[in-house]
Amino acid sequence: RLRLLPDSRVVHVSELFSGEELKTSVVYNERLPLSGAQNGLNVRLDGPDGSRIVWTVSDPVDAAGWSSSRVEVVRSLLPHIRHFVQTRLALTSAGALGASLSEQLSGKGIGVIQIGRRGRILNANDRALKVLRHGDVLFEDRGSLHASWPADDDRLQRMLQESLPLKATPAKGGSIALRHTSGGSRLNVHVAPLSMWPPTSDIPGAAALLLIVEGNQPLPGMKPLA
Repeated sequence: RLRLLPDSRVVHVSELFSGEELKTSVVYNERLPLSGAQNGLNVRLDGPDGSRIVWTVSDPVDAAGWSSSRVEVVRSLLPHIRHFVQTRLALTSAGALGASLSEQLSGKGIGVIQIGRRGRILNANDRALKVLRHGDVLFEDRGSLHASWPADDDRLQRMLQESLPLKATPAKGGSIALRHTSGGSRLNVHVAPLSMWPPTSDIPGAAALLLIVEGNQPLPGMKPLA
């Protein structure tokens, strides 16, 4: 039943059982109390490549229960959980999960661009440089990264700014599907602030990691631009 939930719908665990099951179910009445999850929340997210992401939030630690504001906090975290899984999968597929920043540049499975604290490009691997030189999806202008479509670039610049540690609010990552000006498949781009997900930071000044993944379809949870 949890696997069949609509994407991003947060439900109380009791909603997954019928009225009769709430009275008789061994899972609900015995197993879930042991794991501290009889009063928990559950949510399912569409994951990459047809996978599913399931997040279970255990019982509240006080008697206040699940107020609307607390449930809203859970909902606000869903894009970040999905982004974490998407970025981790991209790094794993490229054999770069847990690699240092220098080691990531030698990877061939995905394009990797390292962004400095002021939003400038510090380094890029061969695959990313090929994309930048072609220029019909992403290009470099005086050290800054841009998307070729203006509407795409607006979203990309907001993502890059949000990933940098220059504000009072915590840095956060994001994902976007970028279009080719000449048609063809999209490029899925993930931006991950190193302050939130640090590999071995062996390059001074690096603040964010941008991953370029080829794909015909936008990733789950990403709204493609018209």
